[in-house]
Amino acid sequence: MCVMLEVYYTAPVDILRERELSALMTPFGGRLTCKELPTHPACVAITLTFEFDDWHNAEEAAKLLFEQGVHVEGPGDYGE
Repeated sequence: MCVMLEVYYTAPVDILRERELSALMTPFGGRLTCKELPTHPACVAITLTFEFDDWHNAEEAAKLLFEQGVHVEGPGDYGE
């Protein structure tokens, strides 16, 4: 089963921030699998999707991000 988290941050693209977020996810087995850029001028959020092999690690990763003030949604089953 694959589990995902979506992480949001405000544009513009910030490669350093994305690397830092990816580094935070690595100990939990999280892998950056998708990056979505804003498609409408009124939308300013960049979405990063991290995939995990199990629910527990995804929950722990989400908790860490939330504690650091990061906008995170999930975990959720991949494909929900």
